[in-house]
Parts: sequence; structure tokens; C-alpha cells
Amino acid sequence: MGAHRLGGVVAGLVLVLLAGCVPAPAPPTMAEVLDGQATAQARTAAFGLVDQWVAGFGVPGVSEVARQQFLTCWEGHNDWKTHDGFRLKCEARELVYLGWDGAFESGAGSVLAKMRSVCTDPGGFDKRVDESPGGSKGPLVVGGPGFRCTGGAEVYTEFFRGPSGEDIGSMPKSYGWDEMRWTSGPRDAALWGRLETHRWILAIDVRAVFYQDAA
Repeated sequence: MGAHRLGGVVAGLVLVLLAGCVPAPAPPTMAEVLDGQATAQARTAAFGLVDQWVAGFGVPGVSEVARQQFLTCWEGHNDWKTHDGFRLKCEARELVYLGWDGAFESGAGSVLAKMRSVCTDPGGFDKRVDESPGGSKGPLVVGGPGFRCTGGAEVYTEFFRGPSGEDIGSMPKSYGWDEMRWTSGPRDAALWGRLETHRWILAIDVRAVFYQDAA
């Protein structure tokens, strides 16, 4: 093999080795996932999924009093003690507040029966609601069941007494997300004013993941 030909082979091998050493592109930051064009289509689809679930949910005697949409992202914990299995996870969420008056058990029973009929996989989250919130000795907030639903949506519930507006308004912030971006719906005093129009409130938190990568 001539020197010229041998040099060409060596140069080709060097290029192959260099190509194999090119670092992988850095994973997107939380801000890029929330606002960037690369995930815009996935965000839109996730909002469509949660909005479709909410639009088809109605119960006689129980009315919708407020609805909010927002995005949440959080970083996974991956160490010797905890392994979430992801570096970053982001969801589109719709928080729907339903209200009714009269007996707590009547409205709560009707809503939960409807939820169990449209989301048949409790995913380990189903639970009984045996007490009303805000009684003389009862808690202000009573956690309800959660479900994994068709299409990938997850649904969680919490019950409140209507007048405890300050407690209700702080609920979306109590989950400990690293980042939360509100996109629509009433907040603070405007939200509390609507919630106080009913004796009982059920908050339905519908979520759909639009981004998740490996740890």
C-alpha cells in the first residue's frame, strides 16, 4: 500500500474516532422545556388531553365554580436513598373546582361515582371518604381518591369547606414543584370569591406529562 493511500486510511480512522467522541447535546433546561419551541407541540397536546377530560365531566347538582390551567416541572431525586428515575419531569395541569350545597355525602358520593365510571384504574390511589371537611374536630382538607385514566391523564382530588378560601387558594402551591407557570384562570381573591359561593368544594387536579427524560 502506497504512502498516500495509507495516509488516507489513517485520516479516515481519525475522523471516525473523532466523530465518536463528539459530546451529546446537553439536555434541555427547565425553562427551555416550559417555554421552548421543541416541546411546544407536546405541551399543547397535554393541555388538550386534560381539557378533554374536564369537558366531559359533569354531575347533576354539582356545578363548576372555577378552573385554572398551569404547567409544573420538577427535578428528580436520584441518589442512594431515592431514585425517581428521571432528571426532569413536566406536566400540563388543569385544576377544576366543583361546588355544591346541602349534605356533603350527597355531592361527594355523586362525584366520586362519576369519577370511578370514567377512570377505571385507581392505580393504588382509590380511597374512601368517610368524613366531611371542616367539622368541629375534622380537618379543613380531606384527601380523596386519585386515578390513572385512559389517554395517560392522572386525576387527584381534595375536598374543602367553601368558606376556607385561603386554604383552598394555597392548595396548588402545596405540592412542592420546582417551577409552576400559570396559564389561565382566576387567582387569589378572585378565586376565593368564587369558592365561597358554595358550602362544599371539590378540587379535581387533572395532569398529563408532556416531558420526561432519564436520570
